Amino acid sequence: MLLQLIQHPHPLRERIIERHIKPDARIFCEIYRKITGNDDFESAFCWYMFMICPKYLYSACPGMIDLFHPEGKVSAAFDRRLQHFTTRQLLNGLGLD
Repeated sequence: MLLQLIQHPHPLRERIIERHIKPDARIFCEIYRKITGNDDFESAFCWYMFMICPKYLYSACPGMIDLFHPEGKVSAAFDRRLQHFTTRQLLNGLGLD
């Protein structure tokens, strides 16, 4: 139901994103920073999108990633970074990295 609400310009959409998605993203990004020591927020956000958001990525408009970003500003190169990060994680999981 949440996916349906955030995919359409529904009055509750912004509230759901602000109360549920962005706080989760911030927490996971902080965990990533502590685990890796990497302070690059976009790398942390890539990790969050890889770990938590496949359901959003597969069912939502890719343009909604901007809405999910805690700072509301995904860089122009973010799509490529997410692709690279996801591929690297999958290859690592298969022992091919």
